[in-house]
Amino acid sequence: QKLIPVIHFVMNHNKITALKAHAKVFALQHKLASRLQCRTLNYSAKEHPMMYSPKAQKFVPLEPKQWAFACWNRIAPYYAKEWMPVLKPLHAVIANQCLDELKDEEYPSILDIGSGAGEPAITLATYNGKVEIVSADAAATNVRLGQMRAGSVGLSNILFQHADSEELQFDSESFDLVVCSLSIMYCNHKLAIKEFSRVAKQGAPVVIVVPGPLDQVDHLQPAHAALVSACGGEEAVARLDPALGLGHSTLGHPGALADAMAAAGLARVRSEGWSGALEVPGRSWADVWARVIRPPLHARLSVLHEMGSLALSLDDACAAAESAYLATARGGGFLGDAG
Repeated sequence: QKLIPVIHFVMNHNKITALKAHAKVFALQHKLASRLQCRTLNYSAKEHPMMYSPKAQKFVPLEPKQWAFACWNRIAPYYAKEWMPVLKPLHAVIANQCLDELKDEEYPSILDIGSGAGEPAITLATYNGKVEIVSADAAATNVRLGQMRAGSVGLSNILFQHADSEELQFDSESFDLVVCSLSIMYCNHKLAIKEFSRVAKQGAPVVIVVPGPLDQVDHLQPAHAALVSACGGEEAVARLDPALGLGHSTLGHPGALADAMAAAGLARVRSEGWSGALEVPGRSWADVWARVIRPPLHARLSVLHEMGSLALSLDDACAAAESAYLATARGGGFLGDAG
């Protein structure tokens, strides 16, 4: 029989393969797909990526959220290696704040949603061995990294799960505290806050941490300039899906997060600020760019390239981002003595 053209689909959000088979493949159950001859392909943005839907029993286009999962799975190793140590002082502040909220609970249960590779969940579990913690993240790679980090220090009071903050799988009123640190900006925050409220017990605290305004967070300014240059302007960045972790959230503006939490039905909302020095590794701006900024930014830009959302080629976008980052960083004198 005549072979149909190659069909592209995604397995596990980030493994891109090609399938060449007879037209009747569309009627096959998903469990039979593994028997088909597959081979790895270099991806082209002009080819239409699809994934097999067992429910629909056909190939369907990727949804924006699936692109976002692919993006975060690529970023996860860089974030865990370079940014987790940088944010350690903040994790300590958040953990102490959460434990202070739970001082009257003997064996409290905590959900850390959007935990990345396990923070502040691991810090919480280390500080208090009586707490029972679920560390949840949308990226499967982060879940595995968190498990390895917790295992390396012998923690037994923490469980790692895959979860979507907009549709949590947990029962209502399950946790004595819900914490979300530096991740609510990358989802529909209105849906997420409602879910946080639902799974928290009656009267339980919900702690949400976001970065401050762009002009008050030094390391974000050159990073944002790099993104704007790569994407072709502020308007292009503003049009991107926030789930991709691109652009800068307005939730850091004074009162914005508190208003969003109040709108979701949370009572007695209060806002607290934290200002502290974060030690970013690197002896020069070029070193900071190469070790800390470029790898995750390149991963994000590669996803945009695959989506067809970059005005430039991937190489040109990365070059423009580097130039804008270094110019903004040196001009602003950020990160102390970095040259």
